[in-house]
Amino acid sequence: MKLKKRYIVACVLLCIAAIALCVGVFNIEMGLARYSKLNKVTSETWYATSASDLETRQNTDFFITEVLKGENAENAKKDAKFGYLGKQSFAKGKYVAFGQETWGGSITLNGKNPNTGEDYKLGDRVSVYYKPDNPKLIYVTTDYTIYLILLIVMLVLAIVLIFVCRIVNKNMKDNTFSEAAVTIMDIPMAVLVAGFILSFFAGMLIGNIQVDATYTSINESIVQSIEAGEITF
Repeated sequence: MKLKKRYIVACVLLCIAAIALCVGVFNIEMGLARYSKLNKVTSETWYATSASDLETRQNTDFFITEVLKGENAENAKKDAKFGYLGKQSFAKGKYVAFGQETWGGSITLNGKNPNTGEDYKLGDRVSVYYKPDNPKLIYVTTDYTIYLILLIVMLVLAIVLIFVCRIVNKNMKDNTFSEAAVTIMDIPMAVLVAGFILSFFAGMLIGNIQVDATYTSINESIVQSIEAGEITF
């Protein structure tokens, strides 16, 4: 029996929804892999310029003296290595390292202040880590919970989409008794399952590669600055 037009349309629409969902999974997993490794890379290797690790890093409080706005914030955002899904702020401030007051400019702050749950503002105190032999190299850990939540949401949506495919499949079988009608909805399900798995691992791989490539570049630029005498320890 010939397939009804509405079932073909349903198949196409579900395939489009499956592809869109997979694109979302890819981007979210890439961000999750990027920021989970970013925290690890910065804390364990310090841009790969020394053998310092988690036991030798130094922790201190960074006091925000200015939250960059307007053109200054846009310029700082252009220099940021990775975009962040959510609120991203850039600030100047001061912190104490080895008993001396040190100033930091254009520090990237992803998300909101974990202590207040609000946007970062003048006078806020932020926990930072700095390199033992060069206090000017500091980093702020990033909360990537938003990526985990969105990934779970995507998984739930994928399961819902599979159920939709099965419901449409059953409706077609009950109304047409056509073997072709029974199998046509396997197409969006195959696209969804295969695409979800591939998108997940592709996002993880590319996110990790981006961090490695970026910090290799940072490492090279820092080494050149050291050799030129622009950075001293």
